[in-house]
This record gives sequence, C-alpha cells and structure tokens, in this order.
Amino acid sequence: MTERGEAAKADKVVGFLDEVTQDLVRGWAATPGRAEALLTRLFVDDVLVAEQRCREPRPDTKSIGAHPTGDCGFRFELPKERPLREGQRVRVVAASSQQELHGSPCVFRGAPVETSAHPRLFFMHIAKTAGTTLNEFLTPHFAPQRVLTHVESSQFRQHAGFGSRYDFLSGHVRLLAAEAHIDLRAFRWLTILREPFEHLASHLCWVRSIGIDQTNAFHRSHPEEIRQLSIEMQRVDFRRPTEVQDYLLRIGIHGRNLFHDCQTRYLVRADLSGGLDAAALDCAKRNLRRFDLVGTTEDLSAFLQHLCRMMNWEVPARTEWRNVHTERFGLDPTNPAMRAALAPFVRHDQALYRLATALAAPVA
Repeated sequence: MTERGEAAKADKVVGFLDEVTQDLVRGWAATPGRAEALLTRLFVDDVLVAEQRCREPRPDTKSIGAHPTGDCGFRFELPKERPLREGQRVRVVAASSQQELHGSPCVFRGAPVETSAHPRLFFMHIAKTAGTTLNEFLTPHFAPQRVLTHVESSQFRQHAGFGSRYDFLSGHVRLLAAEAHIDLRAFRWLTILREPFEHLASHLCWVRSIGIDQTNAFHRSHPEEIRQLSIEMQRVDFRRPTEVQDYLLRIGIHGRNLFHDCQTRYLVRADLSGGLDAAALDCAKRNLRRFDLVGTTEDLSAFLQHLCRMMNWEVPARTEWRNVHTERFGLDPTNPAMRAALAPFVRHDQALYRLATALAAPVA
C-alpha cells in the first residue's frame, strides 16, 4: 500500500516508546483491531534517521488487545559510529498520521537506561506480610527512576511497554493481572506469605483502623470500598468470635476478596468473587511454584539471606520492621474459639502456606 493510501485509511494509533539507549530505540505501535504492520519513523533532533515497519514480536500487546498477533514492535538499532549523545531529542511517530507515540519525544540523558548491575525484580506484595519492610530494603539497591513500589496505583494496564522502564517493581497486584499487562519475563519473581490466622487477624485490624477517625487524611486516602468496610467494622466486637465470624459470613464481594483466603486469591483469577474451590487452590499452588524466591513473614531473615545470595548483595546485620500495626481491638488469633471462628476463611491459605514453608528452604 502506498503511504498516501495508508494515510487515507489511518485510524487512531496506539503505541509506546519504551526504551532509549545509546544505540537502540525500541517500542511498539498498532491500530487496535488491525494486524497490519504500521510504518514508524525515528527522528533525532528533528532529523529523520530511519523508518521501519512494526513487525517485532511484542506478546504483551496481544494480551491487552492492542494487536491481534502481538507482532507490532519496532527496534531501531543506531550505527555504532553515530550513537545517541546526551541531550539529544528522540521522537518516534506513526507515518500514517504523524501521531507521536506515548513516551515521545524524550531527551536522552546519557547512559543506557536499561542496564542494571543486578537482575530485575518483581515483588508480588501480599498485604500485611512484611512487604513494606522488604520494599524499603530493596529500593536503595536500584536507581530511583527505575523503581516503582505501588504498581497497583499506576496505569500499568494501559501501557504495554510499562515493565521495561523499571528494574524493581512491587505492588498489591495479583499475579495473573500483572502477567496480563506487564512483560515479566526478564524479572525474577519474589513473594512472601504469612501464617494464615495471623494474616487474617492483622488484615482485619488494619482495615478497621482506617475508620477510627473518618475525618482525617489517612481515612480519605483509601478507596471508597475500603472506607466503607472500615466504617462497618467499628460496629463489630473483635473480642467475640461469633460476631467476627458472622460479619465475615455476611460481608460483600469486595470484603470476600480481601478476607476470604486472601493470600490464595493473589495467585488465581481476579474475578473469583465467591468461594474458592479445589481447582483454584491447585492453580494457586502451581503459580506459587513459578516464583524464583518464596518466603514467609515468620522467617523474613532467612528470606533476606536467600535474596542477598541470589543478588550478590551484603546480608543486612539486622532487619528494621516497617508499617507494623499493633492495635488488635481485642482480636486474639491464638484463642481456640477465635481460631475456630476464622478457620473457614483461611482453609485454602493454610494449604498454600504449607507449600510456601516447603519452598522457603532453610538457610545452610
């Protein structure tokens, strides 16, 4: 097709300029719903340097529905004798419409942004498992602009090239959602699980604490669903096992996703709003085995030792715990009556935690 013909039928183009180094400019571009390979043009300091049809494999774009096959990437390799210099302005546009891709233009700042002294890490941060402590330990090991510790608050679902911008990603995001929208193949995967009765008790008390003062900024900073749950919990006597169980039995869909086998739900489909069956547990176990490193909150020091050996880092002399919530409102998960009340809501988490302790081999 001629360029004029392509321009005549041009629709909205989606795409992303997601990697710029001294000798490489990479990304993707597509017309949603069409398999045709769009023509892209690379400009450096507003001078046309090269043009290319987008045919490179980008499976992440297929998973989000941006392209039928995922073969819509571009990869401009610059001549070794003419690498990018610091301060040069880089643009990539779709030839059919002259539309700038997301991330374009950008100014090259020197060293290649993709290089890293260590493997890239993805941490699936299950809430209330000491993840904040791990985030604070890991963050200083990477360049600040290459770190994102709250993926769930970002627009990762809208950008197919999202993951390439980071060396350390962390967040309260379920594995299958992360995989669907972020290319995690270049990352090593980490996660931490917690003893299920302690985890459920801690999670309940944390959410309840959000509603103690409904006028402060802390309360207002949470999503509406969380605020409503926290307000409801003010009327539940956490000292009484029957009241806690009754509340968990009548809780709505959002509450079930938070408190019914919460840890297992991080490893299965996001749309399982009801109870989890044996097939869901099997799926969660298979997915947990895919992680490069699994730890437990109860033995965080061993997890950190394994991680430091894997990354060739110095092992910390001691671990400072962060975001520790001590208010339990009288809820005691060691009380036999309370454990019996909570047991129906951690049945799958207990089985998954046993696997986690087996995968988290002791330090030699």
